[in-house]
Amino acid sequence: MRISTSLVIAVIMLSGGTVAVAQTLPPYMAPISGKTATTPSDVATRNVLALNTGMFELYAMQQRFSRRTS
Repeated sequence: MRISTSLVIAVIMLSGGTVAVAQTLPPYMAPISGKTATTPSDVATRNVLALNTGMFELYAMQQRFSRRTS
């Protein structure tokens, strides 16, 4: 039993011989994979826009709350 298991493992390891090669990603997958080049000004602009969006949502929630309590 032990010899047959070792033999099977050896045959699998030696017969494989081929190595899987990774394919290159298509251009539309670059943003998902994190391989995009951004400048600091682009990052800052996105951060400010995200902050503005979040603040407008906060203002809208506060306005609805104020109308209910008044």
